[in-house]
Amino acid sequence: MDIKAKIGHKIKLIRKRVGLTQEKLAELLNVNNNTISKWENGTQIPRKKRVIEIAKILGTTPSYLLGETNNHREENQSRQLEFPL
Repeated sequence: MDIKAKIGHKIKLIRKRVGLTQEKLAELLNVNNNTISKWENGTQIPRKKRVIEIAKILGTTPSYLLGETNNHREENQSRQLEFPL
């Protein structure tokens, strides 16, 4: 699995785990629904700024999304981040 596919898989996995649709994540990031789909399918990769925003919304870390760690939560993070629905 290439890096685009790995990042996309992790975005999709955590997005579903926190109960967000692609549409809602797209709304929160102010991007098109197709953009989320392309990221999750590994045909495009989000820019660094977007990876940070995605991680914050999903309550994970950029390092996890980029495959730099297997820990999807920060060490000092005691609860999932809240975001408007």
